[in-house]
Amino acid sequence: MSGRRVLAGRTAFGVVAAIVALLLAASPVAAECTRLDRWPSFRDAVRSAGTIVIGEVIDGAAESWLDTFIFRVDEVIRGTAPQVMHIHQLRSGLPLSICPSDSFAYVMKGDHLALALDALAADGKTRINAIAYVQGSPDDFLMPGVGRLSAAKVRELAGLPSTDAIAEAARPSSPPLFVLPSALLGIALWLARSRKRPTVNGSEAERAGGS
Repeated sequence: MSGRRVLAGRTAFGVVAAIVALLLAASPVAAECTRLDRWPSFRDAVRSAGTIVIGEVIDGAAESWLDTFIFRVDEVIRGTAPQVMHIHQLRSGLPLSICPSDSFAYVMKGDHLALALDALAADGKTRINAIAYVQGSPDDFLMPGVGRLSAAKVRELAGLPSTDAIAEAARPSSPPLFVLPSALLGIALWLARSRKRPTVNGSEAERAGGS
């Protein structure tokens, strides 16, 4: 009798363990993470990104969130990239304060994404990565802050001058400092010479003629 109870207890424990394992497999985020850090704005990151590509996630089981995936690059908008990228737990690069162990990209097979890699954060020092969905939909919980953009919009944003170029263009162009003083000095000398130029009065003219 006691053996049957032990067997039943072990069976029940096994069922519970299997259910827990399935639940953990279905959700890639640890149970203690009730929310995740936001991803940086793609619109902001694209201006300084070293590499901008558009492509598709081509591996993984359907309806499964992936943190490690194969990304086929269909279009390189800026920089250089291989035809196929093997991506493992892509992080935004921003300091994480909410759930540091789980804030990385979760995608599904068939998602079309735009990646802006090696961009500059607002502090001008931190290197970050940003993602936008071209087709498909990001999970608001797994990837907060990630939005959707058309491929045409990504190309348009990437066509804007980079942050460095904007800073250079905004710099006011002024003549060298020595140009203005030199010009003023030249005018002053010309006026002084004009005032000191000798003039011939009537008597002097007569004497000059008599001689």
